[in-house]
Amino acid sequence: MISLVLSLILLIAYGWGSAPVHAQSVDIDSLYSAYESHLKTFPGTAATLIENSQWQSDQVALIRNMAQAEFSLFLSSNQKPTLLDRMIDPLDHAEFNEALNAVALDDSIQYLKQSPSSDAVTFLADFIHLRTNQTFAFNLVQSSDFLNSQMPAGYVRGEHMVLMKYDELDRNSWLAIFIHELCHYLDQKLTNAVNDGIVLQNEKPDVTKELVGIGQKYNQGVTISPDEAALVDRWISLALERGMMAEIRAWTRTYALYLDLRSENLIGPVKWADEILSQKVTSESMSDFCKRYFDALYAHPTDGMWTYPYLKNRLETIRSEKLKE
Repeated sequence: MISLVLSLILLIAYGWGSAPVHAQSVDIDSLYSAYESHLKTFPGTAATLIENSQWQSDQVALIRNMAQAEFSLFLSSNQKPTLLDRMIDPLDHAEFNEALNAVALDDSIQYLKQSPSSDAVTFLADFIHLRTNQTFAFNLVQSSDFLNSQMPAGYVRGEHMVLMKYDELDRNSWLAIFIHELCHYLDQKLTNAVNDGIVLQNEKPDVTKELVGIGQKYNQGVTISPDEAALVDRWISLALERGMMAEIRAWTRTYALYLDLRSENLIGPVKWADEILSQKVTSESMSDFCKRYFDALYAHPTDGMWTYPYLKNRLETIRSEKLKE
């Protein structure tokens, strides 16, 4: 139950007590002032255990309300985040970050539920179903956490984890990329390829060395055995399924959903997405367009192990076959 002290603080911040947060009505600075005011009411060691526990519960509720308000403002009016760096106490900083993670995921899902399109309905149903059966992690990161990556988001294959740069994305790009990363999570072919790749690595810790050996053997005119040929094909296939083919599947679904949301006025224009989609021929399916686009985007490797004709030829053949599927 919300304490009388917290109710008064919320009255100051919201203007109407502890009613639900409405993005257009909430003043972020007032919320933060309420948080600072609450810090000054810490009961201290002289207080009872119950009093301290109630104060801590109120503190957590305040922090979660701030997280809810900040992300609501981001989705409704593209207001940039400001509160995370203003948290005074490291524990409050962590609490706010955890709350913001949960709010960002849940509110983005709820926002997408406004779409009546069959693709959106299926997408959300697939996510809700899979999340009950497979682990899923969603984390907001700041740009400083992504020093080794210029990407605004990423999907950690094998860990079922989505990472997104909350401080760099505008709300339209957020929604498009949010959908894209969840598409990776929903991609069972990707999950299977990751799991099979782990199995292969355990079976053959020096698999890349073996592949080079097979390439050298072929160059020397020695016949490749069926087992060696199967190993090469298996490794190449798994690599393609984790990489280029996974991106093709995810972007096919992402762009289709993006166009639905645009037609429903649930998302504004995303410049980079529109520039890519402008290259699509009207008669092309989204799948065929993405295959053509990403085949051109992903360079055909020519160095390292791919200097060996047998390995290079198998890569080209398997890649071509997958693009025809």
